[in-house]
Amino acid sequence: MGRLLFVCIFSLLCQVAPGINVRVGLLTGHNTTEITFIPAGDYVLFSGDKKIRLIKTGDALQLKLENGSIACYAVSGKKEKYRKIKLVSLDSEGFFRLKSIRPAMPALPYQGHLEVVVTKLSLELINVLELERYVAAVVESETGDNLNGEFLKVQAVIARTYALANPQRHKEEGFQLCDQVHCQAYHCRNRFNPEVAAAVEATRNMVLTDSNLRILKSAYHSNCGGETMSAKDAWGMTDQSLVSIVDSFCSGGQHALWTAVIPVHEWKDYLEKKKFVVDSLTTDSVYDFSQVHRLLKYRFGGNEISLRTIRDDWKFRSSWFSITQKNDTLYFSGRGFGHGVGLCQEGAMCMAESGYSFMEILSDYFHGIRLTDGNIVEYLKPGN
Repeated sequence: MGRLLFVCIFSLLCQVAPGINVRVGLLTGHNTTEITFIPAGDYVLFSGDKKIRLIKTGDALQLKLENGSIACYAVSGKKEKYRKIKLVSLDSEGFFRLKSIRPAMPALPYQGHLEVVVTKLSLELINVLELERYVAAVVESETGDNLNGEFLKVQAVIARTYALANPQRHKEEGFQLCDQVHCQAYHCRNRFNPEVAAAVEATRNMVLTDSNLRILKSAYHSNCGGETMSAKDAWGMTDQSLVSIVDSFCSGGQHALWTAVIPVHEWKDYLEKKKFVVDSLTTDSVYDFSQVHRLLKYRFGGNEISLRTIRDDWKFRSSWFSITQKNDTLYFSGRGFGHGVGLCQEGAMCMAESGYSFMEILSDYFHGIRLTDGNIVEYLKPGN
């Protein structure tokens, strides 16, 4: 009886919960001042709540920042000015191509609607689209031409979870997520890999939660180098699902190992800028440093600095590295690519190719998890 009641409630919530849309900032960080909007499907141009006109398939609309306004140039050459506009799709399967003129960038296709807002220095571009279409685009952007269905399901679940777990990541800018790896890679609509669409559909609405239906932080990275990092060590955040594990599957991955070479005098200058007291010793191995397992600090001569800071300052692939000094040169031997927390993508790929299911893979990297319908998570948020 209890199980039947749960199934009935589950079905009811799936019916009454509204469709989930996401707002994604496009071309973020590029200071875009001029674009061309080319629809494949009919769109309506709005200024506020006022309908301006229909933009038909194949028409081009040029949008340019001029004196604090959006100058709209139609095919006819007619010019209009607005502070904010919306281009709303009338076709559920329609999409639009967006070509940045300044700066010059290739045209890319996106699904859903487009909002354009004036900021001090650029046009802010916001793509509003249905969650599952966003997930498919992220999966293709993150995985390229990978055809393993179980791995694509893994990526679909964590991409969807990440989107719902970070609804205010760019709140001050008027959207939820950006299109850069700062959030999740979102290059354009899913168009090359049909297996991606199948994986997204097979996991439709599935997100990672704990036993209390709290959505989890589904962190992921390229390669952990053989050992993931806990959220507590990486970010000072307590999360029982994001603990450190040994990962034997990613050792053969493309990004498992990396190297860097830095002259001793440059490293010495760097440490002194970080307030290290560095003596005049010049013997070999004075700067040697070893990480058999992941550490948090680089310690030298009674001083210390966060390894994450070093990674950021030197643009290293990861904070897991060891240093060997030979004469006037330091050799950095690194492992992994990314912050190392949560799911290791290359490890997950190897697990999938070895026959593990997507749920087995997720359970290996995230502890104490369950799959939950994302509509329920949305419905049970405070205030609903």
